[in-house]
Amino acid sequence: MNCTKSRLQSLRAPHVFGRLVTPNSSLKELSGSKTIDKFDPLTVIGKAPKPRQATLPHELATKIGEISWQWTPQELRQRVAAIYASLKEGTPHKATSDHLDVSANITGLFLQNYISLKTCLAEVHKRLTTSSDKKIKFQPKSVLDVGFGPGTGILVARELWPEIEYEKAVIYGDREMKKEAKRIIDNSEKVVFVDELPSDTSPQTFDLIICQHQLYTKGENPENKIAILSKKLGQLLNPGGVLLFAERGDPLGFESIASARRALLLSNINDSDSPVESSNEQTNHQSKKNNETPGDNETVNTSIPLNNSDSSTNSNVNTVFKSVAPCNHDKPCPLSVGLSQRLSAKNPGKFNWCTFDQNIKRPKYTLELKRGQYLSQKWVPGMQQGTGGSVIKGNGRTGSNNYEIANFSWVSMQKELQSSSQEASLSSKWPRIMKDPMNRHNHATMEVCTDGKIQHWTVPKSQGKQCYHDIRRAQAMDLWPFDAKTKQDRGGVPEKFRLQ
Repeated sequence: MNCTKSRLQSLRAPHVFGRLVTPNSSLKELSGSKTIDKFDPLTVIGKAPKPRQATLPHELATKIGEISWQWTPQELRQRVAAIYASLKEGTPHKATSDHLDVSANITGLFLQNYISLKTCLAEVHKRLTTSSDKKIKFQPKSVLDVGFGPGTGILVARELWPEIEYEKAVIYGDREMKKEAKRIIDNSEKVVFVDELPSDTSPQTFDLIICQHQLYTKGENPENKIAILSKKLGQLLNPGGVLLFAERGDPLGFESIASARRALLLSNINDSDSPVESSNEQTNHQSKKNNETPGDNETVNTSIPLNNSDSSTNSNVNTVFKSVAPCNHDKPCPLSVGLSQRLSAKNPGKFNWCTFDQNIKRPKYTLELKRGQYLSQKWVPGMQQGTGGSVIKGNGRTGSNNYEIANFSWVSMQKELQSSSQEASLSSKWPRIMKDPMNRHNHATMEVCTDGKIQHWTVPKSQGKQCYHDIRRAQAMDLWPFDAKTKQDRGGVPEKFRLQ
């Protein structure tokens, strides 16, 4: 495919973290280039809305920092260090057990959880709103956040879709987490906080469901537990809605994500057989919606179907799940070997896995939290060399940084009517760049996921000046709209180990 800048000049400008990018906008944080007009229009469409370094909003950082004032630095750091050690050993995320545990979880984990979700949802926002004909539109009116608190998904969804009308947060763990969530979330009186998912007989459905750190589990047959939760959340989703899973970016978190994706793709949900959306319940739900007001723990769903059709459209129809991002296909994952096999292996990372990362600037409260003997090493005089070989003396942290890297695995699935003839977006089948391209002399190489296969592509300088310019400034999670001169099938799991 030739790279010419004359094509698609009239395409709608993409969004970066909810901010419209115009042809004169700076892309410093996005690609390292000065202006967007140096990129081919197709490359701009394929770029992930992922800044070089993400930051936590100042207002949020201030609220999170105030939580640490309730405890002495030593006891808070000890509890946070214990949480980090547990996660490093491969233990699944756990619900909070007491007030100190709530504070430690928020101050220690919120930063990466928030930025990870923001990166994922920003990509979903772009893929479902950017098209040449502007027919593809995803505007959720209701959102369900499922996790250990403090309603992180609600905060991110509000930023990307301010028009959301109904919000519900399922928070597992100590009740103090709900109190902190109400303090952190603005206008929290509009959010319904509950302890568990809606029952199978509940008429509630949602346009957007966010589930973070709920899939990965140990024990017997973990895939079955993941499939049950995935299908349960799938039943709570409106046709046209999006279900997003996010987990840690290690092999076990990835396999949990792959298991959930597999379970949804293998099951075509029949809404007429589902207890969540039976015909009678849908009728009763529509008749009660205008007469009941939400209570403290229960409410009637006020979501509006995305297609603005009547209630009969959402019942007695067959629906299927399709991948939105980062997967660009609905075939079996070429990197999945099964969570049970990863758990039983001596080295879960023996085979490749799908993971992405985001550089995060540490706010003040994180810098203060990670300073001390429990969360960092002391600066040993004589160990650090300055310019010219001079020894740096003083007190502080060895090799300290004001940033950290969030690693995460994720998938987003859209529930569509089986009879839907909705046109696919322009970028829906483009290869996904898995790792940052490696720049070499007169060529660049990259690992991509395309049509259910992991391949290594080589783009030489001879392929075109524009293509060569764009590939050298691409990054992981971007979509690549052009071809490559050479392609090799390598990097995926061997066929005999792959889970179909």
